Amino acid sequence: MNTRVRSAAAVLLSAAVSAGAATLSSADIQTNGMTVTVKGTSLAVAPLDVSRGEKEIQLKPGKPGWRGPVYTPGTAWRFGAMTAGSLKARVGGTVLKEGVDYLVDYDWGTLGALPGSAWSGRKITVEYTYTASRLDLAVEKDGRILLIQGKPDSGTPLLPKTPAGAIPLFSVYLPHNTTALSSDNINILDLSTKRHGGYTGREFIEPKLNKLAKGEAFTFAFLGDSITAQTDPKGGGFVERFRDWARGEYKNVKYVRMARGKKAAPVSPATGRVAIVMAGVGGDTSVRGLARLDDHVLVHRPDLVFVMFGVNDENRRGNGNGVPPDQYEKNLTELVTRIRGGGGEPVLMTTSMKNLKWEATVGNLDEYASRARKVAAANKVCLIDHFRAWEDLPKQGYNYMILLSSCINHPGAMGHQMFFQAIRALLEGE
Repeated sequence: MNTRVRSAAAVLLSAAVSAGAATLSSADIQTNGMTVTVKGTSLAVAPLDVSRGEKEIQLKPGKPGWRGPVYTPGTAWRFGAMTAGSLKARVGGTVLKEGVDYLVDYDWGTLGALPGSAWSGRKITVEYTYTASRLDLAVEKDGRILLIQGKPDSGTPLLPKTPAGAIPLFSVYLPHNTTALSSDNINILDLSTKRHGGYTGREFIEPKLNKLAKGEAFTFAFLGDSITAQTDPKGGGFVERFRDWARGEYKNVKYVRMARGKKAAPVSPATGRVAIVMAGVGGDTSVRGLARLDDHVLVHRPDLVFVMFGVNDENRRGNGNGVPPDQYEKNLTELVTRIRGGGGEPVLMTTSMKNLKWEATVGNLDEYASRARKVAAANKVCLIDHFRAWEDLPKQGYNYMILLSSCINHPGAMGHQMFFQAIRALLEGE
């Protein structure tokens, strides 16, 4: 086993202890302001530190949002980090008026000049406040309930470690600018929950796994969008993590990375060789995946093809989804048929989550996960349920937004580790 990959497996739930968590229900926990009361014990939650930013910028025209037009330091790509109403703009001693001279999107920490603004294109100075986010951990030790304060982070806070001899109970998630708590901030731990969503239908890929076990030439392919193609400085994207693990398991590993418009010679089969074809392309939907299936995947005569689409299919287009759920289901079914027709066996994968407050999402990504499960069941296809794992994140003390490195739809290191863990568990029959 690749030791770097194995060590990363412990990142997600740093609060885990062998004793397991005590049983609690939501009725046992009350919130009032920044105080949490559990079984008669009141725990004061420290407020988030407030930082101040000041920057001279060029005010550009345009409606502010996730695309800009002007980003502010400390808040860019940190959804909700800027304190609502805090931004003030001036030129020398002249104070500009929000809503007259400029607009601010406080969720994205961006601003832009209104049409007709006299200050459009000019240098202005902006001042504002913002906060980090944090995860605290409530534990029980020696009959007492204690709160362990976590380390503030710009967007991806981790649970603090559980003290020796203590039992973790629940986490308190403080997203940016939290000033009062509710039940939404409380995540009751269930340490029996898997760190991945599990899988179904492993029996459908058993013949392929037997071939792999015999040391015959074998090709894995990963077909998807930018999440499949994604790299990460903290260990790589999930395909890269899988590649690194495979290099520790098999002597001869060949890695092929496809790109939009790229055609490659078929991977040459060789006894004992394991080929890995990364066929993720940014922005792709299931429609585009079908269009390039032959050139990017089937040309390599893969044995197992991991398919993950849906994040871009779900994106808003007009009043609905870019690729509606019914069409998505048909596309997955066709992918299954064509992959099998090419001699491979598909493994469908549900997606991770994305920011439900992002203006480009409809908010029904769960429907796409349901359709993937439906296609898998109807066609006797193996399925890895990543979406289920993300739904279960609160049981591990985490909010799904913590795992989104872009604050939109791209997972960070923990998210990619979860993807990899699920794939490895499937192959190893865990």
